[in-house]
Amino acid sequence: MRMNIFLTTLIVGFSLIIGVNMALSFTLNTALNLFLCFAVVMLPAAVFLFFGRLIFKSQIDGNINFKVGKFKKWLCKLTRVKKWKDHIPVGGRVAGFRLKSLDKNATKNVTYLNRFIFESCFAEWLHFIIFVWCFVSLFILPQELFLTMSLPIALLFAYQNIVSVIIQWETRPRIARLKESVEKYSNFEELQQNELTN
Repeated sequence: MRMNIFLTTLIVGFSLIIGVNMALSFTLNTALNLFLCFAVVMLPAAVFLFFGRLIFKSQIDGNINFKVGKFKKWLCKLTRVKKWKDHIPVGGRVAGFRLKSLDKNATKNVTYLNRFIFESCFAEWLHFIIFVWCFVSLFILPQELFLTMSLPIALLFAYQNIVSVIIQWETRPRIARLKESVEKYSNFEELQQNELTN
């Protein structure tokens, strides 16, 4: 069975942070400081998700599309995202939608593709906001915890989220092109049908 390097990195990384800190100072204060760092770095993600859904709700018809420029495309090539993106867990189930669920019937459905693009844009926005927050949180947490707790936790959580952002940069242009083709084909079929009935 293939080892998921992404999940392994996160599990081992977070476990090491907890293990090393508790090994160096096995006290209630250390445990509380660890809890504080994890809470400040990670819990706001739930707040961003909740309010993000409220903000983006009116755009559900696919009227939103964050552009993927040259720099983002270059970064996708540099990171070779195509080779590993399918091994990264996706969180679309939170919204009742899976970004991976693109079967043959779905590829012919413009409404579905619009929703796919919308969810991809929302995922990019959410994960990028969380990525930025990871570094903002370092200014909030006590400075004496910077090297031992807050910085390692923030870096790992930032890594987790920037990976998701890069996946959206690679996936969305492909889906947008597919949607364009489906729309053109649909228009062509409609014109043919009109010609036959006239």
